[in-house]
Amino acid sequence: NMEDGMDEFFERMISIKTFRELIGWIEEIGAAIESGTLEQEEEEFQGAQAAITIEDVDATNVSVAGKKPMLTSESAEIVRMTLSERPVPIDVKDESILKGKTFAVTDDGKGLAESLVKQLTAAGGKARTVQADAEIQDCDGLVLINTATATNHYTIFDLFTLLKGADMKKLQWIFTFDDIPGALVRSKKLTKIQRLEGFAGFAKSLMHEYPEKAIAAVTFHTAIDGKTFPALAFSELTNIQVVPEVFYRDAERLCMVPSIEKQQKPNGKAGDKVLKLDKDANIIVLGGAQGITPHLVSRLVNVYPCNYILVGRSEQEALSDDYKDMTDLNAIKKQLIEKDGMKSPREIESKAKSIQKVNQIAASMALIGNAGGTVSYASVDVRDPKAFSAFIGDMKKKLGHVDGVIQAAGILEDKLFRDKEIESFRRVYTTKAAPIETILRELPDLKLLVFFSSTSASFGNAGQCDYAAGNSVLDLTARILKRQRPEIKTIAFNWGPWKGAGMVNAGLEAEFKKKGISFLQLDKGGEFFVNEITGESEAEGVIAIAGDEKEMEGFIQETLRRQTGS
Repeated sequence: NMEDGMDEFFERMISIKTFRELIGWIEEIGAAIESGTLEQEEEEFQGAQAAITIEDVDATNVSVAGKKPMLTSESAEIVRMTLSERPVPIDVKDESILKGKTFAVTDDGKGLAESLVKQLTAAGGKARTVQADAEIQDCDGLVLINTATATNHYTIFDLFTLLKGADMKKLQWIFTFDDIPGALVRSKKLTKIQRLEGFAGFAKSLMHEYPEKAIAAVTFHTAIDGKTFPALAFSELTNIQVVPEVFYRDAERLCMVPSIEKQQKPNGKAGDKVLKLDKDANIIVLGGAQGITPHLVSRLVNVYPCNYILVGRSEQEALSDDYKDMTDLNAIKKQLIEKDGMKSPREIESKAKSIQKVNQIAASMALIGNAGGTVSYASVDVRDPKAFSAFIGDMKKKLGHVDGVIQAAGILEDKLFRDKEIESFRRVYTTKAAPIETILRELPDLKLLVFFSSTSASFGNAGQCDYAAGNSVLDLTARILKRQRPEIKTIAFNWGPWKGAGMVNAGLEAEFKKKGISFLQLDKGGEFFVNEITGESEAEGVIAIAGDEKEMEGFIQETLRRQTGS
């Protein structure tokens, strides 16, 4: 059975907690590949869209039902996709599915919840209004209402908590209705940008873990109308073909669909660009010393050789010569034991990671500096609004002006929703979403704002409800800024998996490729990154996945079929 195979694969992947366990699993896969025992499992991935994550690598399976995936090559090109609107009216409804079912509807305080409760009750269901701390163990459905004019507002954390208090085996409907994005565009102000919630990424990821449930994030580009809302929400709940992310503009129901577009071409020298940044420009790079980010920034330096301030949580401390330039964790641990005589496994692990991070910072700075940029490093936790706001204030005083921000900060703590705890969810989510409000409030004269999002936000990912939700906020912010602040060059990059950005050995990589998964190359990805920033494209976001264009066409069609029924 395909679903059983996928569940087993994901559960094994997500249950891994230590480096040793991961290495053991990788060795198992490598041995299975050599013996040929994995061949019989290949069919389990047919027709499934799966995103498998190791460290900072998001990998999307692009196989198509009934078609054997291609074994992609090292030189796989980047397929560039953008999103466009498509009408997606509700064709078939069945009110009978609500009979005898119990619904919890979050109380907005302005009567929307009560009106929907009446409609559900009239259809033979049971419904009640609830607050964020309600127990909903008896419920078959949860409806969260979050509107700009409401007395009571509900966050992604409220949704998480309510679902943790539900019986997930019993619960069949999980819907959010939210008009905050539309309100932000209409207000022409960004003072309430922190009220954006990543409901869409959350819904898409939950659908991978609970494919039998009706899960959707419904957004309104125009304000929710109290007169039409009950019937509209009722239609969504009785819709047979659930769309995980849908939005309304007045009465029109739409969704965003991916389509393959040509890559942006190099556009001459920096002075000829749409975006102009001279050598005195200052660009803050959140998460700038980790993963793929310093590699991409070093390519940007070729066009904009200005001042880059890398930001991370780790302190930049001085190391003894014994540990200088060491980045291999096991080699550092060995030296700590043999030379320094450390014995406590916990202390060894902590110290080794600290040394590794310090050396990674130094290597990242050298990479950018050698490319021709002026580079510095600062330690601050971007999840702490006060600390991050103070840091931005200090930068403005010190530098005089900040011209660009690249939000590439991100952490992963992957677990299936049933095993995910709220504090873990909060850490992952806020690392992505929390800095946005401070950036836009404190830096009104920005010229460049870049978000590192992920395909997990575009297509969902089992085990990553927090990461997908946080990235979904980045995507949504980029769309709003495109309309509100067109003078800022704003781009959200929904990256696919990267080669060399995580613990992926040859055996595991070969197994991924059998499933149709390709890895973005740093050189090609860097070129893509620079061309998007310096190009003339009006797209506020791009999806970048390495692979064969024909395979991607098939993937798009399969995604649309599964998500919209078309």
